[in-house]
Amino acid sequence: MLVYTARNGDWLAAELNGSTPSVSCAALCQIQQISGSANVCYASPQQFSLPYVAGVTYSWSITPGLQINSGQGTSSVQVAYINGSYLTGQVTCTISSSACGSATLNKAVTMGTLVSVAQVYINGTPYTGSNYAYLQRLTQYTLSVDPVAGATSYFWSLSNNMTIDYGQGTHTVHVTVGSPAGSSLSIAVQAENMCGRGAGVNVNGEITGSGGEFEGFAMYPNPTNEMLTVSYKSKEQRSAENNTKAVKKIFDIKLLNSNGKMLRLAENQTSANEVKIDTRDIAAGTYFLHIKHGKETIKKQVIIKH
Repeated sequence: MLVYTARNGDWLAAELNGSTPSVSCAALCQIQQISGSANVCYASPQQFSLPYVAGVTYSWSITPGLQINSGQGTSSVQVAYINGSYLTGQVTCTISSSACGSATLNKAVTMGTLVSVAQVYINGTPYTGSNYAYLQRLTQYTLSVDPVAGATSYFWSLSNNMTIDYGQGTHTVHVTVGSPAGSSLSIAVQAENMCGRGAGVNVNGEITGSGGEFEGFAMYPNPTNEMLTVSYKSKEQRSAENNTKAVKKIFDIKLLNSNGKMLRLAENQTSANEVKIDTRDIAAGTYFLHIKHGKETIKKQVIIKH
């Protein structure tokens, strides 16, 4: 006959002298770990359990910041996180029987709560839900929030007349405002962590600026690694298309680095109004595209990746 005793959390076989044990020591030997989530969120209890074996005593304990709501003395307990800051800890259960000895099992857990953001910055200026933003049409902006302790990512949600150029999932995104002038827009952002998305901030606003020349502007792909395509149609060209007449407008296109040095200069040469800019020999990084027609210029940020 064998008996199982515990040493360093492992069940070990030993000779048993005397009566047959009242529990299955082999069944105890199969218990290796506590089941349950490794994350315990504030006000969201989690269940932790071990296989049930008749005749076995289950004694649970937890580290500060947690509390056992129910189940003490059974094979399964409900545990809640009761503090409001991030902690790491563990859930522990000692299982024992007079015949087979005892073993202590631990499960590491991370304790947390939802996190929130209070304001969003538009080009460095703070806005809360009580502010109203006026953003220029066909212009790029940097939106950001202060990094939030415990946040693993950030979720940005914009009205469909704004485009996230890059940065979704981070605390800073670069966006392009669309058109037309006078239309409303909205910006919303939430911080995310293991417990979900917390309270966010919502900013409403309006697109400003004249109708302008660049309603038909497009630039792709961005980021780019080889050829950047720039296409556009002026108001006159769009009107001429409707009247089946060809009209050509000259657009100057410049690609500059962050120091303002011009790396590429091009202009449209046909009524097709599409220009391709070769970026293959330009180092990876952030650049700026300036498109000018008459007195109006729009500026776009370009990311080059190789």
